[in-house]
Amino acid sequence: MSTEEKISKLEGQITKLEGMIRADEAQASALERMSAAYAKDPVGKKKADAELAEFNGRISENKATLERLRGELSSLQGGDSGYSGGAEPAVDDGAAAPADGDEKPPVKVRGLYDYTASADTELSFKEGDIFYVTLQDDSGWWYATIDDKQGFVPENYVEVIP
Repeated sequence: MSTEEKISKLEGQITKLEGMIRADEAQASALERMSAAYAKDPVGKKKADAELAEFNGRISENKATLERLRGELSSLQGGDSGYSGGAEPAVDDGAAAPADGDEKPPVKVRGLYDYTASADTELSFKEGDIFYVTLQDDSGWWYATIDDKQGFVPENYVEVIP
């Protein structure tokens, strides 16, 4: 493999890893909010904290790998601090942008069915109610705001509306 091909491959790996880190940091931020929302539910809080620790561990490992790849790239490029491959690569040192910058705007949803909260971290709503989801978690529980209350709602009980 030529030096140019190695550089191109490393740049691709770095870009992919930076994206993974950003996604994991956004998920960790969401889990921090989840943990706070579960303040009165020790079981839920423990689960959210465990998931958060897992994400933080993965973020640390990926950042270490990213630095190693950047070192290899710099070495292939002659060891100078200049970057010869077009646009300067993004540097994710954790200080580039606050976590809030990765957050998506609230999503408007409509209740498909009546839902009665079974824990104080959940929200009840009626079929047809329209409200906003501020966090869409892969667990199937979305964090929503209804009037002046916030809590979790089941994803499969709502539909996103324009």
